[in-house]
Amino acid sequence: MVRMLRAMLLGLCWLGAPAYAGVGEGVIGNWASPESILQIARAGEGLSMRVVVLLEPNYGPNEIFGPPGTPRRDAENPDPERRQDPILGLELLRDYRFEKGMWRGRIYDPESGNIYDSTIRLGRNGLLKMRGYIGMPMFGRTETFEPLSACTELIVTMLRAAQPPLSAAGCD
Repeated sequence: MVRMLRAMLLGLCWLGAPAYAGVGEGVIGNWASPESILQIARAGEGLSMRVVVLLEPNYGPNEIFGPPGTPRRDAENPDPERRQDPILGLELLRDYRFEKGMWRGRIYDPESGNIYDSTIRLGRNGLLKMRGYIGMPMFGRTETFEPLSACTELIVTMLRAAQPPLSAAGCD
């Protein structure tokens, strides 16, 4: 009886191994906020996240960081040499690893120039939940992102306004 239980447990572990390898992969893809589209991809053992579309990619007439019509820059970066880097294409994640059932690492906020501890996970509703915090997760803020496949009017508008325009992810 003990041998049979061991064999069953070993079999279950063996069958579960391939499924476990894919845990956490649901966050990979393109995600939209009301202002941007982010692309999350694997980067070795971790994750990479880049800004690929901005609702307003260029400075407007009343903004202080750049001449109207010029591309938005990482103007708040603490490194003066990086302040001319464009926001589009900017890498936002640092040291991201999958542990304790979610992705954990650090995230850069180009609006403030700050780097925060953060987590990324896929919510039960299929939305991406990204939490940035200082010290403890309870002292933070969670942002929610929709998959591009949601095809909301805002997502389609951002995709069409991108330079060059991007496919509307099957929303047409």
